[in-house]
Order: sequence, then structure tokens, then C-alpha cells
Amino acid sequence: MPGRKSRDQLTIVSANVRGLLTNIGDLVNSHVIPRTPDIVATVETFMNESVPDNFGHMKGYTRWHRRDRTHGTFGGVAVSFHKSLSVQPLDVDLPNHLEIMFFKIWAQHQTVLLCVCYRPQWQGSEPIVFLQTHLDELLQLHTCNHVIIVGDMNQHLVARSFEELLTVHGLFNHVDFPTHISGSSLDPVVSDLPDSVVTCSPLSAVGSSDHMAILTLIQITPQRDAAVTRTNWLWGKADWNGLCNALQQEPWNSILTIARKAAWKLNCVRRIAHLLDSQGIYTLYAAQVRSLMEYAPLTWSSCPPSYLGLLDKIQQRAQRLICLKAPPDQSSPLMQPLQQRRDVAGLCVIYKTHKQSAPHLTALRQPWSQPHGHATRVAATGDDQLVVPFARTETFLRSFLPRYTRMWNHLVQQTQLHRTTSLHTFKSAPSPRFQPLYPPPPPGLNPPPLVPLPSSALPPPPPPSPAPPPHLQLPSPFPQPPTFKSLSPFPHPPQLQLPSPFPPLPSALSHHDPEWKVGR
Repeated sequence: MPGRKSRDQLTIVSANVRGLLTNIGDLVNSHVIPRTPDIVATVETFMNESVPDNFGHMKGYTRWHRRDRTHGTFGGVAVSFHKSLSVQPLDVDLPNHLEIMFFKIWAQHQTVLLCVCYRPQWQGSEPIVFLQTHLDELLQLHTCNHVIIVGDMNQHLVARSFEELLTVHGLFNHVDFPTHISGSSLDPVVSDLPDSVVTCSPLSAVGSSDHMAILTLIQITPQRDAAVTRTNWLWGKADWNGLCNALQQEPWNSILTIARKAAWKLNCVRRIAHLLDSQGIYTLYAAQVRSLMEYAPLTWSSCPPSYLGLLDKIQQRAQRLICLKAPPDQSSPLMQPLQQRRDVAGLCVIYKTHKQSAPHLTALRQPWSQPHGHATRVAATGDDQLVVPFARTETFLRSFLPRYTRMWNHLVQQTQLHRTTSLHTFKSAPSPRFQPLYPPPPPGLNPPPLVPLPSSALPPPPPPSPAPPPHLQLPSPFPQPPTFKSLSPFPHPPQLQLPSPFPPLPSALSHHDPEWKVGR
């Protein structure tokens, strides 16, 4: 084979070959020999156990690592590597019908997890859900810094799940051109590396396949003898007008931007997780990731739940990382949901607005509701409830004033927290619908104690019911009759036991003279 053209970058040729047995000749002559890639990844190989392992051996490359379909003659994944590349096939426990393969690639000062995936249409979003659930675990288990996913995922049919995978894990699809003769883009190249590091370009179709091959150049140096180059950027020759145009075309979606930044920070935490215990991972997450996802949340809390769910899935990633580092004999407590923390923050703003009369929150003040003219279950708390703004649309209904005004009214009806005089007490006192704002403890630590509610902040208790009159207990010479357990579910009121102020009387007088009978 001809000499290698570049040794300071990782080169991948990926293609849906629609039959490796029939199209391997065109694959080798049109794509492998001219470019000498480090990795050749193919899907829909149409091979089974009847094809020998040494089939299609290419000079200078390893044998094909295959995952054939267990039933039928379609599908299948096959990958071959240049012999100069340091690579290790990974044995991952996954369902037999999933056509996914994983490899670990060594580069200078870092390692890369390579995933080659084929998702047929009949599998739905199951392969994508598998990656979304286990990707962090695989990266942590095999100590990989980055991930690259290539293959044919038919993502246009499961666009929602595919977008969630990218957003939650901070990934990017670097293919922005059609890869099928129909004009669709079906063969992505996904990684957690920025676009400046990954470059994808289309190649011609492989033989009779209806998919275009993809050439991917990744600016990371594989582990081999290569000169290290240094790039000096000429800022004076930068295209500043093009930069301004690119910024104007950027979709400024705040939630997706926050989710991607949080996922990127969580990736940094995951890369150093092998140096930390579960408590250290939790501390880093709370300080660097969750603080970003909770910055000014009341301004964008009216977003659809599907967008807010992305932030919860990022927290679930952090929860899985903490569980992986927790000792086997200790259970990791669940983190408080982000939506619950946002609700606590919103109710605290309502409390400061209407109970503490904060001057900078005057614009958020709502009128108090009018008391009911008749007796109802909530009539006693009507003076402390607020008028809920009328909303015609779901977006406005989820906004700050309608949402947290309704939540405040529910809080007033079910608890007495609105009568407290301290904001700290208001936040820390638990109730069925209002959880304390304390963060959950990391594994191995006891939870912080709740601050008890001061007696001055509690409403006055109801007056006690009058006690029954005392009964004089006179001694009796007769044996006491047997007692029977009451069948009533309500306890009898206690009776005062007072000593008799009279001297003992004869038994005949004490039991037959009505003047001395004292009873109910």
C-alpha cells in the first residue's frame, strides 16, 4: 500500500455497503487504497456465520471485527483497523439483536471510545436509548476521555431520541450533508469533540450501495511515532465579518445552550472521576454543573417540559456517576429533582414579595383574594390566598406568576408555612408538597438536620376542650366487676383522680344512701 499521507490525525472511512461480500472490491480500490485510513467501519454487511473470519483481508489492516445479525441475512457490522493503530476491542454486554460494537483507541495523552452502530428501522429508538443510558458507564469503566459514534442510525425516524442523546451527553453530529441518494442524511458521525477538531466530507457510493461513504478526519494524534506540530493563529487575517454572520445565524435557544454547557462540564467531571470518590464527584457536580443549570431559572421556567427534562437527564447522568463510585455496601440517595428546587425558589420569591414586602419585587405583587361569603373548606385560609392571573395559553400558564401563585394557594390550604416569620424557616420546614431546600448528601454522609420550627413562628394552638368534672372515688368493700375492652374507636376522655375529702364511711351508708352517690 502507498505510504501514509498524515500521521498526526485519526482518519475514518465509514459506509453502509449494502453487502460487503459483493462490494468489498470497490471499497478497497476506491476508498481504502487512495486514502489509507486508520479505521474502516462498515454496516449492513449481509454476512453470517457461513462467511470465514479471514474473508476480505486487506494488506496492512487487521482482520474484520464482525457482529453479524443473529437471524436473517441482512444487517451486520464489520470494522477493520490499520496495524499501526493501538486499538482494543471491548466486550460489552448488550442485547443480541442490537448491532453495536465498541473499541478503545489510544491517542497521545487521551483515549477514545469508538462505537460503530447500525439501527434498523424495526428496532425503533432502542439502540439510541441504550447509548443514552450506558454511555457514561462505558466511558468510566474503560477510562476513555472522548467518544466517537459512526454508522447508519436512520436518525430521521427517531429525531427526538437522537436529539436527546446529543443534548444530554453534550455530543455533536458533524455530518451536515446528504448521505443517501434520496437526499436524506442517515449516516451520522457523532462525538463530544468540537467541529474545529472533526471534519467530515462525502465520498462516492460503495459499489451498488445507495449510501455515500464518509471520510472523517479527527485532529487527535494516535499513539504512534509522529512529530508534534504547533499552530500559530494569525488573528489579523481572521474573517471577522464571517464570524459576525455566523453569530447572527446561531439559534439562541437558552435551554439547549444551558444543557449543552452543563453536559460539557459534566464530561469534564467524568474524565477526572477516576481520581475522586463519590463525595468529590457530588461536590464538583453541585458547584460546577448544577449551579449552571439553576442560574436565573425563573426567567425560563415556562419552557415546555420536554426541554426542562433535558436538564433532569443531565442530573441523572451525574447520579449514575456517583453510584458508580459509591462503595458496594452503601446506597446512594437520590438527588432532589431540579423542578422541585425551582418550585422552592419560586415560592420563596412569592414569600419575599407578599410577606416580607421586598421593594425590588413590587412588580410581582398580586392582589389578595376576596373572602368567601359562605363556609367552605378553604374559607379559613382565604385571606392568605392570592388571585391567580387568567391564562389563555399553556405557555403563559407555565410562566412565573400563574404557576407559583397557584402553588402558593395550595401551600396555604395544606400547611401553615405562610405564617412563619423567617425565610430560612419557610425554606427548611418540610411538608407534603414543599420539600426543604437542603441539597441531598453525597453517599456515606448523614443528611443535614432540619431546622426546627420556632414556637414564635407557629400559629396559636386551638383552645383545649373543657375537662369533664371530677368524680369522687369512694372505697368499696365489694370486688370490682370484670372490665370489658371498649369497641369504640375513640378513646374516652381522661378522668381526674382526686383524693376524697371525707373520712371513710360505713359500707352500708356509702353504697345505699343516695346523698353520697357521685356519678356521671
